[in-house]
Amino acid sequence: MKKIGKYSLLFIVALLILGGCGRKKTDDQKEPGDLIDMTEFMEDAFAPAPIQPSYASEEPCGALAGFLADYYRIPESDWAQTAYYYQYYDFDGDGADEIFAVLVSEKTRDGAGDPALLLEENKEENTFTTIESFERVHTPIIAADEQTNGWHDLILNQYGNGQESGYLYCRYEEGAGYQHEGNELLDEIPEELTGDALLSDNMIDDRDKGTYLTLGD
Repeated sequence: MKKIGKYSLLFIVALLILGGCGRKKTDDQKEPGDLIDMTEFMEDAFAPAPIQPSYASEEPCGALAGFLADYYRIPESDWAQTAYYYQYYDFDGDGADEIFAVLVSEKTRDGAGDPALLLEENKEENTFTTIESFERVHTPIIAADEQTNGWHDLILNQYGNGQESGYLYCRYEEGAGYQHEGNELLDEIPEELTGDALLSDNMIDDRDKGTYLTLGD
């Protein structure tokens, strides 16, 4: 497995500077196809883009912030310094959106990324149920148009903290979720991959401008 940390960063930057969003629904399942060199991908794949960047909600959600604070046991004294990003997306194709939420702070982050949760929301009761917990992720998260067992495949950008660098292609398994031994670590993004790059926000720029949500909002 070749090391591609610098390409990972360039891939994120490429996603952040491009706008627009779109989604093609399909129930077909297929294995990752031919792979493409990362430089070629960045130069050609976005014209027009088969992977469409999309962005976190800008609306504060007090109930979600409270849930994240409780789940990760963040003391109230740290709420103002703890950011969170969340985005609605129909991961299981049932017509009702789930939430992917990422917690961002110096105290919860390490070299391998930030903690994240895939959540089901009960809007009537204003509560949340954890579908799956991700220990560390790097945004954006790619939700592919391809589905496995009714759930969109995910591609997680993996690097840092001694991990082997690459793109972890995750297919949903009943009883195991997205994180299991059957996932493949790819050197490059599949050439024909289409889908959405969730949470494509420029978090560094948000920090500089103060345009981010915190648990204290």
